[in-house]
Amino acid sequence: MELDRASVMWRYAGDARMLPFLGRAFLLQAAHPTIAAGVADHSNFKVDPFGRFKRSWGLVLDALYAADSERVAAEIRASHKPIQGVRSDGRRYTAFEPEAYFWVLASGFETIVSAAQRFGRPFNSAEERRGYEETRELGRRLGLLERDMPASYESFQDWYAWMLAERIDDNQTVRDVLAVLRRPSPPRGVPAIVWPLPRAAVAELGWLATVGTLPASVRARLRIQWSAIDEIRLRAIAQAFKLLNVAPASLFYLPPARQAFKRLDAHALAAPGAGSVGSARRMVS
Repeated sequence: MELDRASVMWRYAGDARMLPFLGRAFLLQAAHPTIAAGVADHSNFKVDPFGRFKRSWGLVLDALYAADSERVAAEIRASHKPIQGVRSDGRRYTAFEPEAYFWVLASGFETIVSAAQRFGRPFNSAEERRGYEETRELGRRLGLLERDMPASYESFQDWYAWMLAERIDDNQTVRDVLAVLRRPSPPRGVPAIVWPLPRAAVAELGWLATVGTLPASVRARLRIQWSAIDEIRLRAIAQAFKLLNVAPASLFYLPPARQAFKRLDAHALAAPGAGSVGSARRMVS
């Protein structure tokens, strides 16, 4: 399957408006026992949460948008080889445990769908199916086998519901993620002395976007409180986000996405019979 301008994941994954929801995906991943152990043993997210989110999502964006995606995917696989250890239940783990490996992609895809549902234009049925097939293609690029991923979107929905009900659970890494969301450390380059000024707004947005878009059953399973006042605040933020939909999507592309679209524009303009630069740019929006 080609991943290009027509791809659902190309349109959404590289959109900066998705950034407030990275905490949601990371929280769901941390609730998986294997990923929880890997994060506890090998991550510095408590010290540098923004850097951790940037690196994690950046790997996905690189695999999705890079012109040489096979090389990028090979580098990602190589970088994960040292991630291994022993879980809290005594079971040994590696980063390549198929269920946990695919859970990273699956929770990211489902987070994009949920974010669009509450904060933007909801996916239609065809987009959901296409987006899932593209997620499977990402899984193949990153080394997953067909048997490691549900074969259809319907079977994925059943599997995902089972994962939320039976596999994920509260643990110390989940507690650590929630604590970081409540009081994040400053991003690199931001002086600690000025960070208290924007931190309250950043923490508020991150917390509401993370917790408020989780199913109520997941909040209960992870022992996260959610009030009627929280829901009102989330709805207000969602309305503000929807106002951004009137602007061209190209204004919000993160660098990997912007570079990929420019690369396709350049190829289109170089092709025989290509139109103007303006027509190529309008396709991006």
